[in-house]
Amino acid sequence: LDLIVNQRGFSPVHPPGRDGFSGFPFVTQLVGRGGETSTGGWFGSRAPTDDSPYFFQVVSPFAFEGLDPAQAIWLQDRGVNLQSSVTLRQTMVVVTCLAIVLFFAPFVSRALVGSTKRSLPVHWRGSLYFAAIGAGFMLIENVLIQRFVLYLGHPSYATTVILASLLLGMGVGSLNSGRLGVRGLARLGIAVPLLLAALLLLLPGLMSSTLGWKLAARIAVSVASLTPLGLCLGVFFPLGMMRFADGSRPWFWAINGVFGVVASVMSLALSMTIGFAMVGLLGAVCYAGAWLCVRGSERAA
Repeated sequence: LDLIVNQRGFSPVHPPGRDGFSGFPFVTQLVGRGGETSTGGWFGSRAPTDDSPYFFQVVSPFAFEGLDPAQAIWLQDRGVNLQSSVTLRQTMVVVTCLAIVLFFAPFVSRALVGSTKRSLPVHWRGSLYFAAIGAGFMLIENVLIQRFVLYLGHPSYATTVILASLLLGMGVGSLNSGRLGVRGLARLGIAVPLLLAALLLLLPGLMSSTLGWKLAARIAVSVASLTPLGLCLGVFFPLGMMRFADGSRPWFWAINGVFGVVASVMSLALSMTIGFAMVGLLGAVCYAGAWLCVRGSERAA
């Protein structure tokens, strides 16, 4: 073991006391407890899986309270990518704060200029609706791209196929959304998050059973699986504009984009912590929330 360590340029961390090295407390705890240790929430001791394959990222972007300066220096000296977690956390804080400020800005503005109280509930529901579909779509899109990297064999293939399938389906769904109508969305819209949740739960089995197929066949399976999903998701934006957008179209476009940016950052951090499947289900919850906004507005109307 010592010979291999010296040849490869490694530094032994366990067991402590070898060649004068005293070890590092959390490493000793981690090994001694079979992978479970209390490190203040900053160290990811969970084994990497296909659902969360971040073997190279062991520092949580959500909590650094248990990480003292000596531990940070020790981690950086041994090649742990600590700075990426710091950067990701700072980005999450900045974009989230900006999104919150921008979300409430028009309500403050309307209160100052004395807008009618009757218009505020519609504006609230519309803002929540477009924030939900913006965040939900980006959560789903990022999860699907990460999922299909393994299935299609390369990030470029996954990005191209997923985006093309979803956007094609969403374009067709948007084009035909008038046939469903706002009332149809209020009645049947809950089927979309349920379909999404079912797809996320069935994807691992589908991928496992067809992973040995040729690339062209796997691409065909991907397109056939995701284009109908895109068709269902595509009806939300135009029907939302029909229901809520009276005089507020620029604002709803903006809020949709802002929360899409927030979700794109959060999806990466969340997938490191809770895995792709749970992040995808959060996207389904966002679409369920959007459906509730439409249903509530229809009842009010």
